[in-house]
Amino acid sequence: MTPKQRDAYYRRRYGITLEEYLEMGDECMICGAKPKTRALHVDHDHRVAKQKIEVFKHEGMWTARCGPHDCVAISRKLAKGHVQEELRRASVRGKLCWACNALLKKGRDNPDILNNAALYLLAFSNKRKAVS
Repeated sequence: MTPKQRDAYYRRRYGITLEEYLEMGDECMICGAKPKTRALHVDHDHRVAKQKIEVFKHEGMWTARCGPHDCVAISRKLAKGHVQEELRRASVRGKLCWACNALLKKGRDNPDILNNAALYLLAFSNKRKAVS
């Protein structure tokens, strides 16, 4: 994929540029690994990107609003599209390797589940040390 194609992909999918993607570093933000063959995944919060957008018309102009993000435009489509782009951009958290990205997905992006998994592993690790 050419740099121009990658830039278009990141803009369309996450609302960021290729330059912004590269500025995020070249290591996984969880395990610190530097991938040898695959590019790091853009980790994003699906709940942020899929929030409900309120769209209404006021004095001949369309307004789209979702939390702190709002836009006034001459058409409903432009207003809503601008807010959707801002939400995609706001949902980006960082870059992850394939394994860490899968870990978050398996844990359903729920910190309580992932914390419980870590505590479970620590308890097992401590038990194993006591037996040795």
